[in-house]
Amino acid sequence: MPKGVSLLRVIAGSARGSILSAPKSREVRPTPNRVKKSIFDILGQRVIQARVIDLFAGSGSLGIEALSRGARSCFFVDNRYQCYQIIIRNLVKTKLMFKARVFKGDARRKVHEFGEQEFAADLIFLDPPYDSKLIPPVLEAVAGTNILAQEGILVIEHSTKYRPQLEGYSPLVQKEYGDSGITLLCKSGV
Repeated sequence: MPKGVSLLRVIAGSARGSILSAPKSREVRPTPNRVKKSIFDILGQRVIQARVIDLFAGSGSLGIEALSRGARSCFFVDNRYQCYQIIIRNLVKTKLMFKARVFKGDARRKVHEFGEQEFAADLIFLDPPYDSKLIPPVLEAVAGTNILAQEGILVIEHSTKYRPQLEGYSPLVQKEYGDSGITLLCKSGV
């Protein structure tokens, strides 16, 4: 393991302590454990029985953490076949596959497909590669559908050089951890 890289593991819940595999690719940047812990400390009880979507899932670490902590279900989406395989492997290892569906495909297209199926998520994790500029079009896709439940939350991990914004959504929390930032957005007026 490279110096300075922490072990990718499930922090809490039914799969606590499980070591997760991660793709060996520069495009995949797993969420550091301290950032993941902060996200779930902020979400607290909102995770329990939540319907979750993990976009740009990579290793599936965020969605698996949610399932381990009591989320009802999670849809994992990544367009890389290697990530698709690793997510399935991690779900089997953590014994959480029965609560999950894994999709290989483009995040924006999947948002539209889920919206057409009238699926409404309570939590959507959005963690694309920082230099990809994929956050704005995916946020627009979310805003153009009913994919996020009325009191749902968008959890966005991003470069600190960028502040995600979406018309009709208000920031609940914005924090920085080195070059990583997290922003939680909810529909305005909720």
